[in-house]
Amino acid sequence: MGQAGESGDRLKILVLADRCWSHPQAGGSGANLYAQVRRWAQAGHRIIVIAGDYPGAERLEHLGENLTVHRMGGRATVFPRAIWAVMRGLGRDADVVLEIINGITFLTPLWLRKPRVALVCHPHRELYVGEFGPQRGRVLAALAEELPLRLLYRRAAFLTISESARDDLVQIDGLRRDHISVAYCGVEPGLFAPSQRDPNPRLLYLGRLKAYKRIEHVLDVLEAIPGTTLDIVGEGDHREALEAEVERRGLDERVQMHGHVDDRTRSELYGRSWILLTGSSSEGWGLTVIEAALCGTPSAALAVGGLRESIVDGKTGILARDMDELTRRVRSLIEDRASLERLGEGARRRALTFTWERTAAENLRVLRAHAGVTHSPVPVPALAGGGGGGGGVPPAPQGLGTEANPVDAERPPLVDPVPRITAATAREQHRHWSLRDCEQPIEEVLTDFAARRIMKITSRRPGVIELKAGSALAVGKRARALDWLPVRARISFGSDEDGRVWVDASIWPRGRAHFRRRLFDQLYEHKLSSWLAELDRALLGSR
Repeated sequence: MGQAGESGDRLKILVLADRCWSHPQAGGSGANLYAQVRRWAQAGHRIIVIAGDYPGAERLEHLGENLTVHRMGGRATVFPRAIWAVMRGLGRDADVVLEIINGITFLTPLWLRKPRVALVCHPHRELYVGEFGPQRGRVLAALAEELPLRLLYRRAAFLTISESARDDLVQIDGLRRDHISVAYCGVEPGLFAPSQRDPNPRLLYLGRLKAYKRIEHVLDVLEAIPGTTLDIVGEGDHREALEAEVERRGLDERVQMHGHVDDRTRSELYGRSWILLTGSSSEGWGLTVIEAALCGTPSAALAVGGLRESIVDGKTGILARDMDELTRRVRSLIEDRASLERLGEGARRRALTFTWERTAAENLRVLRAHAGVTHSPVPVPALAGGGGGGGGVPPAPQGLGTEANPVDAERPPLVDPVPRITAATAREQHRHWSLRDCEQPIEEVLTDFAARRIMKITSRRPGVIELKAGSALAVGKRARALDWLPVRARISFGSDEDGRVWVDASIWPRGRAHFRRRLFDQLYEHKLSSWLAELDRALLGSR
């Protein structure tokens, strides 16, 4: 068994992301990604990141010896350009691929032949609806995320950031619960510390300025509590509309828009605020909640998504069922300074239990399992004070935290990794049956079944039937989508000394199968398994 530090212990990880941590719209997803890859790189693992480009960014950036970032394409074009780059050889020697899904997938099951794991912070349906409206948003969410996850990623392994996010991924995106591992996000303790709270009530919103963040609800709370002021920190395409709304409501004197700020300014704003406030209806976790907590500032939010785990109602902040309750409880907390300080102290104590070292180690364990690495892992090092990382990995860029996640120490750290999944399952599937008291001759059952599945019997010998299916046979018939895929099957049958009828069936892709499997592994796998399932029902019905 290898010792920590030997080259065999180290992984080569290819990361596919629509935007990296330094992107202006990176948000908490970027903070989560960078906090982990910098620790993996410092531990000696080789990380290659392919992400979207943005104005002023370097196309190729080396962040130390083990961390390289390739930037290409914009918000939409990063996906085809990343696929093309990988197919041309970038990251060819990677042991495992980590795909970051922020509302749009890279469709890796269709073209990538390496072990892969996907990181999804939460389903993005609510974000699409908030950005594009109810009807258009639901359609876009289905096309960009939900349908690909349901149809192509059915057997993939996933990482997420809270138990609530896992529940939503199962319910909304149709993922298998036992394929999703949960590791709460950490926080950089050296960046945030308590400071002097402002003498007058001061609320804070910190995050991206997007329509789906529903910052107008934060303005509703502000309007209902005279004498309070609000700091809004962050950038986004909703800023112009938000500034117009502030002016329309006559809140210019009570609202200060800070835009993008550095870490030091962000920490000062956390420390002087009384309450961190959010009106969002969908959050995977809420990294700003934990950052504010380290500064002794409690949070108030709706009881949705991962916020139900990052905030402990009545101990570290406020969770409300609706905006009326949120407004009422925020007003009561502002009027009760002793309760405010109690919640702030409780929030800080809990926030100190969340570390990126734990998050990075747990997610690395899942990557190892799917890469097929069995020797001793290299420990993930602690980065002193949350500052610069060793091994040439620089400190996190300023202004990273806008929305991510922490850790509930009372919960298990991570579900057991699911078995490694490869594309080989689409090459051939086999099943055996042993039946008693068959009322219909097995050969007749198989002939009827072949006709129903639009399959042609190519060979019939005693005890053996061979079949094929494909587009030529499906033309002009009421064929289902998967009936067009070309496959071959062989079914052997007979009886044993006890009078039982046995059936052996094998099915596999036919024709120029290498090209077809490379593009349509998941569809083939679904066809093969569904074919066997239908044959199972036909045989059981013959008894």
